[in-house]
Amino acid sequence: MNSSITSREDRISFPFFLALGILTLLVFIFFTLPADIAALVCIVRGPSAYFHDGIRIQEVKPARFTDGQLVPSGISIVVGFASALLTMWVVGSLSLAIRKLAGRHFKKRGSDAV
Repeated sequence: MNSSITSREDRISFPFFLALGILTLLVFIFFTLPADIAALVCIVRGPSAYFHDGIRIQEVKPARFTDGQLVPSGISIVVGFASALLTMWVVGSLSLAIRKLAGRHFKKRGSDAV
């Protein structure tokens, strides 16, 4: 008697986890970090500073805006944490939707072949 709650077909495979990890890393690097920087500048200095004045964050320690002012660390931590959570939620939701659609597709193909 099998005490497992899920069947073998419902278990998530290693290639799925690997693809999910790579997708998360790519989304984080190419979308989350630039959006994080834009959001931080817009929250602290206002949208006009980012879009019209060209204020950005320099890659120095401690972090500074391009006009020399220090970036508030508390707001930076909150924005970074929120953007990381949002990224995980979006990638997780997307991966579950893809997995569900793929499962339906392959179940149909498997039943046609039988």
